[in-house]
Amino acid sequence: MIILANSAGFCFGVKNAVEGLEKEAQKAQEQRAKQIEIMNAQLEYQRDSGEFWADVQKILDSAFNSDGSLNNNSALVALLKQDEAFGGLSEMGKEKWIDELVEEFITGMNGFEEWKMDKAKNSIATHKDDNIVLKVNDEYRSISVSKIYYCEAEDKYQRFYFENGERLLIRISGTELYRQLSEFGSFYHCGRAHIINLNHISRVTQSGAEFKNGMQLSLPHTVLAGLRSAFFDYFN
Repeated sequence: MIILANSAGFCFGVKNAVEGLEKEAQKAQEQRAKQIEIMNAQLEYQRDSGEFWADVQKILDSAFNSDGSLNNNSALVALLKQDEAFGGLSEMGKEKWIDELVEEFITGMNGFEEWKMDKAKNSIATHKDDNIVLKVNDEYRSISVSKIYYCEAEDKYQRFYFENGERLLIRISGTELYRQLSEFGSFYHCGRAHIINLNHISRVTQSGAEFKNGMQLSLPHTVLAGLRSAFFDYFN
């Protein structure tokens, strides 16, 4: 009877141990899935910034040695060791965990590259004859380049001034806008604040530029010499 009781107790203990291991494995799987979910949320939220992707790439790259083995001294392993479930895994289990994180990162990174490509195509990528296509609020608008007098920087926006008196405020950096307009040959980046269509200028005065329609544009004295030189070169 004693032997049977001991045997039953042993079996019961084994059963409890197995069930405990199964629960720990399930817990580890859930925590791993949660980490992946958090990472995906972070990638979605910060996909505008390449800095986040670069930082994640560095952390993931450090996780493995040159021979492909797990680098237990890496920043990623140090972060994951803070999780009890990760710490209880075997070396193979740890590598599998990290492999899944890397796979999710690569999937997200591919999506990020596709998004950047779409952004390049949809914002200011299309030139046709005299026009460029710019995103204005939530729609795209074809703008005749020859009708632009000048553009003036306002924080993260550029205000366009046209020959018909129309003004248009568009969210775009001066650097990106000039990169597009410079292909047409008549635009001069006058300092950091202005992009001027030389074709519409009648003369450069001591205080700025005068346009053919009589409009005046006051400019800092520090940029006038460069504007005069560009104006002379354009018409000669």
